[in-house]
Amino acid sequence: MPERDVVVWTAMISGYTYSNEYTQAWSVFVDMVKDNNVPPNAFTISSVLKACKGINSVFSRGLVHGLAIKRRFVEGFIYVDNALMDMYATCGVTMRDACVVFHDIKEKNVVSWTTLIVWLHSQRCSYLSEAKEYFNEMSEKDLITWNTLIARGLDGNVKLANALIDMYA
Repeated sequence: MPERDVVVWTAMISGYTYSNEYTQAWSVFVDMVKDNNVPPNAFTISSVLKACKGINSVFSRGLVHGLAIKRRFVEGFIYVDNALMDMYATCGVTMRDACVVFHDIKEKNVVSWTTLIVWLHSQRCSYLSEAKEYFNEMSEKDLITWNTLIARGLDGNVKLANALIDMYA
């Protein structure tokens, strides 16, 4: 292909990421950035953030986050913000970075809330109360988030789980 535009580059990165070929997706992104004639767009950034999550590289995370800030894709493109939050929740040592991204999102959507709550909840008991607090703050609760909280809260309490299932069946 003689001329590659941002759509072609992003499609390649997304395709490799979708196929769990994270290293290859990262390699395509690096080639794209080297070609100064084709700057990445917000869709490119959100796709490459998934690759960063897959390869779990501190260097790549920082580089892409910095590029997203420089290109003004943070705080304005909700899918970039959500991808950043998911990446930090998955790859971070603590939930602090994910929480910082969450708090910086001006207009949160259900995906923003659910991503944070699910990741807080998945960290076992250490963040369980925080997850419940965020859930209570949600203006628009969804079934996925609710089920996650119920499932984690019922760990080991088979009688209560069966009672709830019977009640809602």
